[in-house]
Amino acid sequence: MFKTILLAVDGSEHSDKAVGAARDIARQFASDLLVLHVRERLVTRRGISETEIEEIGVAVNLAEALREEGINARAEEPLVPHGHIAKEIARVAETLEPDVIAMGSRGLSDVGGMFLGSVTHKVLHLVRCPVLVVR
Repeated sequence: MFKTILLAVDGSEHSDKAVGAARDIARQFASDLLVLHVRERLVTRRGISETEIEEIGVAVNLAEALREEGINARAEEPLVPHGHIAKEIARVAETLEPDVIAMGSRGLSDVGGMFLGSVTHKVLHLVRCPVLVVR
């Protein structure tokens, strides 16, 4: 039923909850898991921001830990312009054609997500496959 899972992560507590759900599904169905951490290119006067540098490896480290647990996981960490995270998740989903996308949510209402630019809210409107939103 869930041959391929796209797990979108950002290293937050909400994202960690989605990791647990995706791990459980992957174990139950022997799913392939793509851990995706989309990084934003932040343009500053000094060049690459410290935040961007610190974020490198989030998906790679998580995929490695999942493989150690016996889950067939791989990682991607694309770098996109500021504000394009949801579009990149949708682009990867279109290419990968996962059975489900798993991602965390801060629990904002539709109105709050719309005004604050929630990545989860945007992904829900951009993709055609099911999205498991974990709070």
